[in-house]
Parts: sequence; structure tokens; C-alpha cells
Amino acid sequence: MHQGQGLLLLLSLLAACLGAQGRNQEERLLADLMHSYDPHLRPAERDTDVVNVSLKLTLTNLISLNEREEALTTNVWIEMQWCDYRLRWDPQDYGGLWVLRVPSTMVWRPDIVLENKSQTYSTSEINLQLSQEDGQDIEWIFIDPE
Repeated sequence: MHQGQGLLLLLSLLAACLGAQGRNQEERLLADLMHSYDPHLRPAERDTDVVNVSLKLTLTNLISLNEREEALTTNVWIEMQWCDYRLRWDPQDYGGLWVLRVPSTMVWRPDIVLENKSQTYSTSEINLQLSQEDGQDIEWIFIDPE
């Protein structure tokens, strides 16, 4: 092997090792966390523990409002937060890694069902306000639940 080829091979191996080292911290952490993790089990240390789930619903788009049929069609974004004690680690044990992104299918998720209870609102209870901000039309809907 020529000296130039040997140096190129050594540099390639070094680059591969250094690149893999950063990736391996995440892989090692994920493997350690998921080793005995069961996503079907509620993340409670004891049977009597309560898992608090914070739910945030953000109206992202008003699609239509049909007063005659009393139908309001929207798009919403749902954000859920809870603490799963099984997904804790010491960042020092994983090269300072303190954030790990994991597909939601790998972890426990609360069984949340969004129901649309057919409530009837009269036109006097729905206030649709149109305004302009920075040259953009903005639609606001105010519904008085009383």
C-alpha cells in the first residue's frame, strides 16, 4: 500500500469513528432507555400514582361557518405534555446529551379522544370578527358558551 493510500484510509477511519461517536451517544441512550420500556404501560411508578397530562388545543384555521346548518369547521393543533419517569437520564453519562427526539410510536401516549358534542349556538352567541394586522386579514371567532 502506498503511503498516500494509507493516510487516506487512516483519515477515512478517523472521520467515520468521530462521526459515529456523536451518533452512537444517541443510539446508546435510545437503546438504554428502550431496553425494557413498554409503551403500553402507563408511566406510573406505583398503581396509585396519577399521570398528569396537560392538553393544549390551538385553533389554527377557520375553514367554514354555516349558520343555517349550525356547523363550524376548523383545523386545530393538539399538544400534550406529561412526565414519564422511565425516560430520565444523566446527560453526563451520554456525552452531555440532554435532548433526544424519539418517534411517538415508541413511547406511551395518553388515550385522548376529542369529541364533538353537538351544541347548538345561535347567531347571537357567535361573534365573527374580521380585522387586519400587518396587511393580513385575520379572522377571530368568539363563542359565548353561556
